[in-house]
Order: sequence, then structure tokens, then C-alpha cells
Amino acid sequence: MYPEVSVIIPVYNAEKSVARCIESILAQKDIELELIIVNDGSIDNSEQVINRYNFDSRLYYHKQDNKGVSAARNVGLIHARGEFVVFVDADDYIVEDSLAKRIRMCEGHEMLISNYFLNCDDNYDTSRRLIETEGTVSKDEVLGALVKEGLIGYQGYLWNKVFATKIIKEHNIFFDEFVSYGEDRLFVARYLLKCNDIFVESDNVYCYCIYNDSAMSEFNKITRANKKKVFSEVYGLHELQKIIKNYNKQLFCSFVQYEFDIYIHFYRNSNLSCWLFRIYCRFLAFERYIMMLTFGDEDFTIKTKMILGIRCIIMK
Repeated sequence: MYPEVSVIIPVYNAEKSVARCIESILAQKDIELELIIVNDGSIDNSEQVINRYNFDSRLYYHKQDNKGVSAARNVGLIHARGEFVVFVDADDYIVEDSLAKRIRMCEGHEMLISNYFLNCDDNYDTSRRLIETEGTVSKDEVLGALVKEGLIGYQGYLWNKVFATKIIKEHNIFFDEFVSYGEDRLFVARYLLKCNDIFVESDNVYCYCIYNDSAMSEFNKITRANKKKVFSEVYGLHELQKIIKNYNKQLFCSFVQYEFDIYIHFYRNSNLSCWLFRIYCRFLAFERYIMMLTFGDEDFTIKTKMILGIRCIIMK
């Protein structure tokens, strides 16, 4: 008998948090699940912590050399047997008894998007509701939310979504292993192109934990140490642009401006030692500005184009 859902956790040096994550999943009630954990070459005690739970027959453990989070998730997808797939990060956890409800709600739909709690350095913000209403949403709306600030409830996050395994495997939708940041957004976009029925619900089902030393925070200062990871996001943005360009002109216009803003951000937050990367970001911002100049006045007014031109010159 196949499980209803495959829960996939990539793990890299998560000895401090992975136990809480695992326990939150194995404690879920009224759901047939399999938990697929992929250890991506951790050099801390993550494996020893995971082994404490090998008594549970629902847990499947895989170990590989360090190849990155995308490669780890792909291993999980290859082995997934459930009707649906849910991704969880090792430093997060899911809300008590929320998984069964999510899977029941996803039946008849091809993607489910849910609310989540935000936990910043163990300070919970339970008052924020990033999704206020429930109902079916269009593919265009969700694709647009991948690049528009303020629609954070949708965005490209994996962990607040439920995916249909059939769609993933029939269309060979896997993670681009060259992309180590923004890989989730690219995966979601590729999946969206193959699905039509998307449902949004307002319940908080996931606890997203942010710490000062997290991968997110390191992008506020780009150095030689993390430059390669940031460059992989640039590659991911190029791939995402190809998807959106062939899909919808209005969305493409918004995406080009989003890229423009991102490259200015990378330029301004790059250490002076990354001078070659800074030059590349300036070139990309200028290239996107030239593209925006070709868009009609209905997309960007003359005033907007002038403002963008000034920003391009001063990179601000």
C-alpha cells in the first residue's frame, strides 16, 4: 500500500534542529505518510540524531556526498511513492495535526498553498496572516507572486505547498542542481506550467524559522565565500525569465523590473573584493534597463523609464 504523502527533508549540518523537525512529522495523525530524509554530506552530528528515529518504519534515510540542496531534494523525489509530495526544511517544522487536513484539502486540486507562522530567532509572530482568504486562484496569479514583493504568502517557497507526485514524474520536473539559491522558485514555476487547479487556504500549517546566520541573511552581504551561491541565483533568474517570457507579456515586464532591482541589490551588497561580480551585476542591470526601454508606455511610462535610468546610473 502506497502512502498518501511523501515528506522530503534535505539535511545539511542540522544537528540542532532536525530532531524537532522529524518529530513534528512523525507525530502527525490520521495520515499515511513516508518520511524521506536525504543527508547531503553533513559533517556534524546530523546522522546520529536522525538514527534515533530509525525504529519508525515510515522513515527512509539516504546519504550522499555534499552536492547541494537541489540534488538532495531530487533524491527524495526519485524515491517518493506518495500521491502527494510535501517539502520541509530541516530547521523548520510543521504544525500539529496539520498534514492530514492539507492532503484532504488538496484532493481534487493539483497544488495547495497554505499559510505559515514566522519564527525569527525563536520569537514567534502568530499575528501575521499572509493569506487572508481561501479559494481557487489562477496560474497567472501564482506565477506573478513569484516576483512581486508583498505577495509573500504565495512566492516560490516549497514548504507551504502540496504538489501532486503524478505531475512531477510525468513531466520530469526536478530541481536544477546548478541552482543552490532560488531553486525552489524555479521548481515551482516549472510545476505551475503543468498544472491548472490551484487552491489557497488560510490556515497556518508550517513554522518557518529564520536565524541571523541562516542562508537568507547571508545575502545581505555578498563576499567571496558566498559569491558562488549568489551567482547560482543569477543563473536561476535567467532560467525563470525564459519560462515567463514565453508565457505572458505583462508578467514578463514585471519580471524584468524585478531582475533589475535584484541586480542592483547584489551590486550594492557585494564586498569590494567581488569587483568582477559587481561589474557583472551592473551589466545585467543595464541590460534589463535597455529591455524595459523597449516596452510600450502601457507597461512603463516615460517618467518611470527616466527614474529607472537614474537608478541604473547610480545603481541605487
